[in-house]
Amino acid sequence: MGAGKSLVWVPDNEKLLEKLDEAQSWSKAEDLTGWLALNDGKLLGKAIREAEGTGRLSLAFNGLGDGEAKEIAKGMKANRTIKKLSLANNHIHAEGMKHIADGLMPPEDGKLISVLEDLDLRNNSAGPAGATALGKVLAANRTLTKLNLHWNNIGNEGLYEICMGLTARHRECSIDLSYGGYDVTAKCTPDGDEDDWNDMIEYLNKTGIPINDEDGKGVIGIPEEVTGD
Repeated sequence: MGAGKSLVWVPDNEKLLEKLDEAQSWSKAEDLTGWLALNDGKLLGKAIREAEGTGRLSLAFNGLGDGEAKEIAKGMKANRTIKKLSLANNHIHAEGMKHIADGLMPPEDGKLISVLEDLDLRNNSAGPAGATALGKVLAANRTLTKLNLHWNNIGNEGLYEICMGLTARHRECSIDLSYGGYDVTAKCTPDGDEDDWNDMIEYLNKTGIPINDEDGKGVIGIPEEVTGD
């Protein structure tokens, strides 16, 4: 080490604040995995709005909850560059998922449509209600083509609501719903019956959407007991 130079320890929280304050200089692929932004939801949302040069952003393993998801959704609603966002391995429940869904829904005037193409929500707690909200986004948002809800306990109802809202344009999309806590012996909707599973599979086949495709297209994670594989 050269003369006159010394190392200075900077607390992690100060590093985070500095990072969030410099969002305009973020790289094209910004990795904030494990930076623990739990208590900085509003600052994080502001940073996302200002990240004009970032195309990929990872906020995985950050302890983010529903409040932070709300602020992130506000930021994404205004951001025009981030095409891939990872919120995997956090603590986002149905309420937070609804905020995220609201931020990705196309506005009625057709302006400022989200540019997000790839959303990774693995290992959170969306539940049926959160999955239903995201299913509505898939049905309305033509930009989002990849959604990962792996390990989100969306249950039969969440799976059903997402699948029944898909159309032929989703044939090339990738929707991972693996390990959702499914029960193939139970109905899929409150007013449904034992034919719910057959109806869902028949609809996907009729629409031409791949099921458990090896290339990752279509819907991934539907129990093999009902697909006949």
